[in-house]
Amino acid sequence: MKRMIAAALVCAVLCALCACGKKEKEKPASSEPMQVKVGALFADSASSTSFSHFHKLGLEKAAEALELDEPVCKYNVTDVSFDPDTSVTATSAAESETSDPPEPESYTTEGGEVIVRGIPVETPTPESAVSAAADLIDQGCSVIVATDPVYDELTAFLAEQFNDVIFLQYRGTHTDLPNLQSFSENAYEAFYLAGAVAGCENVKRIGFTARTGSREEIDCINAFALGAAKYCTDAEVIVRLTHVDLDLELERSLTLALVEKDECKLLAQSVFTALPATVAAGTDAAGTDAGYKHAPLPCVGYGYDMMADGGSKYLCSVVFDFSAYYRAAFKALADGSFDASPYAGGVREGIVKLSALQHASEKAKTTLVALKEEYKNGTLHPLEGFKPTKNGYASNVTIR
Repeated sequence: MKRMIAAALVCAVLCALCACGKKEKEKPASSEPMQVKVGALFADSASSTSFSHFHKLGLEKAAEALELDEPVCKYNVTDVSFDPDTSVTATSAAESETSDPPEPESYTTEGGEVIVRGIPVETPTPESAVSAAADLIDQGCSVIVATDPVYDELTAFLAEQFNDVIFLQYRGTHTDLPNLQSFSENAYEAFYLAGAVAGCENVKRIGFTARTGSREEIDCINAFALGAAKYCTDAEVIVRLTHVDLDLELERSLTLALVEKDECKLLAQSVFTALPATVAAGTDAAGTDAGYKHAPLPCVGYGYDMMADGGSKYLCSVVFDFSAYYRAAFKALADGSFDASPYAGGVREGIVKLSALQHASEKAKTTLVALKEEYKNGTLHPLEGFKPTKNGYASNVTIR
């Protein structure tokens, strides 16, 4: 019955579109309260080594705070292809049969073929994003959260077909649909604070282990460098890029190169694992002596509080709390005040912040309090008026 009702609603919407032609922007979907049931699309497994992990934690924390049902999550949904001329109904999700996993006695050939008891086993076809979203709607989800920019075009397509469903798209580009909100975080605001803390430690050579050098990551590196230079005019930030989102060996070896070759005396990072922090601490990932020749160094972690990994001179971490956004969005949907205007939050909104300072100087502690107050008052804008050098970075940033 639920499938029939959902399909009927979609047909009615599509008929109205055909009859009326192109419509003007509708009245915001905030006009009526709604029952909030959340579904989420993840482009990966949302493990702790992925940025998606912070979205997952934020969704769970927000749902718990507002006493909502646990979010229905779809993982590893990477097929975002769709036919814009084909309508989608809530019954578009492919039916999947569940079965007990095969007993052991399996092996994989050199060609990658899996053999179980002498019989080749086909690799299951990954669930498409269209099918996953339709299944979430069919399960009664009134809110679909797309946690990766890869879904940007798809959510716009689906929002036009399912106007009674709210879509929240991370780093989206579409701003003209009343049931689709783009949201993002200003991570660079917290990196400016971290840079200021580093500068207050009066360290002139700062190492920074980064990933791909995306636009957002460059903003974070620049803000960090500007913050460091504000409180230590001779501060230089030396960056080594892995050029991938996750590579454990590179994260360790490049960080070690920052210490041994570049002679950096403080380390920061925008990679997801704590490997740079463990190098700074002089230990391996298990917390045991890794045979490093250097003494423990001050460090700034990323993503979550890396105090347990950062050793005896650990300073702080740039941390995320997406529940601040999700709580506000879900509450607004529940009381009818939701507005689909694009959202960007930073330190003042609580989406990004620094963990509690550890082993920092009194100057760093005093400075951090003052800077947080400036964010609170809306008077601090780290990248406003900033002009990068020709390579896109601040003048005190060196890329190795």
